[in-house]
Amino acid sequence: MNTKIVSFLIGALCCASAAWSQSEEDALRYAKQFTPASSRSWGMGGAMGALGADLSSFFTNPAGLGMYKRGTAELSLGLTDVRSNAAYMGQQNTDFATRLEFNNFGVVGGQKPNEKGISFNFGVAHVKSNQFSERLRIEGNTTNSSILDVFARQAGATLPDALANELPFSAGAAFSVGAIALSDDSLFYAPSAQGEVQQLKNIVRRGHTSTTAFGLGMGIREKLYLGLAINFHGARFTQNSDHIESYAANQPIQEFTYSDDLTSDGTGFSVRIGAILKPTKWLRVGAAIQSATAMTVREAWDVNTSTRSSLNGSEYYNSATLITDYNIRIPARYMANMAFVLGQVGVVSADYEFINYSGMRMDGAGLNNTYNYAAENEIIRQNFRGAHKVAAGMEWRLPYHLYIRAGATYAQSPYFREFVDQPAAISYHGGLGYRQDRWFIDFALASFQTQQSLYLYDPSVASPANITNSTVRALIGAGLRF
Repeated sequence: MNTKIVSFLIGALCCASAAWSQSEEDALRYAKQFTPASSRSWGMGGAMGALGADLSSFFTNPAGLGMYKRGTAELSLGLTDVRSNAAYMGQQNTDFATRLEFNNFGVVGGQKPNEKGISFNFGVAHVKSNQFSERLRIEGNTTNSSILDVFARQAGATLPDALANELPFSAGAAFSVGAIALSDDSLFYAPSAQGEVQQLKNIVRRGHTSTTAFGLGMGIREKLYLGLAINFHGARFTQNSDHIESYAANQPIQEFTYSDDLTSDGTGFSVRIGAILKPTKWLRVGAAIQSATAMTVREAWDVNTSTRSSLNGSEYYNSATLITDYNIRIPARYMANMAFVLGQVGVVSADYEFINYSGMRMDGAGLNNTYNYAAENEIIRQNFRGAHKVAAGMEWRLPYHLYIRAGATYAQSPYFREFVDQPAAISYHGGLGYRQDRWFIDFALASFQTQQSLYLYDPSVASPANITNSTVRALIGAGLRF
């Protein structure tokens, strides 16, 4: 995966002189959605937009809410397992992150059409729309560079007494524990250790994005369905990172540790509208639009550094916590849906979605952040593009109230290839269901793989670690009809 400008800021997050730890990657994190809104839709690859009468209708095409003929209450439990393999400097390391949590719940009231053939259904649902669980262990030996080189260059001509105040999260944090020092002629700063470096980076990420939707669906003569969903978005993300470098025993210091902890909480709002038409008994077509999402994020970031040496023992530095508020504008989403109903035998369906990631924007919020994010927004315009997502699935009815499902999803990378050569994400889905008149239970399983490159520090001097995440996500859901 080849990275240029984007990766520079990713790496600079670990050692930047800038006061802000946010980058365009934060906007992308909250913009992505991969919604397993119900166990049934998850088994079909998420391709439920035109079928309706499913909890996923809130988050795909709310016109499907108008297809409910009875009230339904549903919830599901999700298990996510992420296997992360990191290749760096000829070494391979694998780590695992597993999380069990409630995935969704919702209630929809069903109504039969009145004498004019019109019906209204109202409901509320909550879903975890993305998952951030990840554990990375990156390890390797190098003689070409060190994070101390970056800090020493960053310190520049800053006076020693001012270093901790002006660069408290980077060069100042390294200088405070003796990891960099003034040269003998006091003209520049230099690393306190040279030669071969053993590097180890541990990263633990947790969190999710979620959406709570209030939806209204309308049916007109069982031919045309219209829907509206008002969405309240939430986000929670934490990252704990430790960068440890070990040096030869004859160096002034034998070990340097740079640790940073990041916590982000966000809230947002959007509206989704949709329509579904049933021109024949066997065909359904639909379209939906979700408005741009306005999200406000509060972020807390702090840094800890330490050194260990045989002569001076250990030294420690703890920064203050930097708290910043900023806004993210996530562009509108456009969706088209189609489904073929094969009588009582089954269904085949497909969904298409488009979002222009280059339209993401960031800006400061509140008195503690007047930064305008012009550089980040320019990088967003240059590096990101509109991305297409296609999902297809089928459900086949078996004897004894059993259903079997399968599906797949293709999600195009949001990056221009000349900046980040990231392959498309393809997920494969399967599921089983048992449905009686008054209750049902569904199980679904999906597997997908993503790739990324991560720089331990400034990409102009560091080699990338190539990360492959293999994810398996299982859902089990149950519901009652009334």
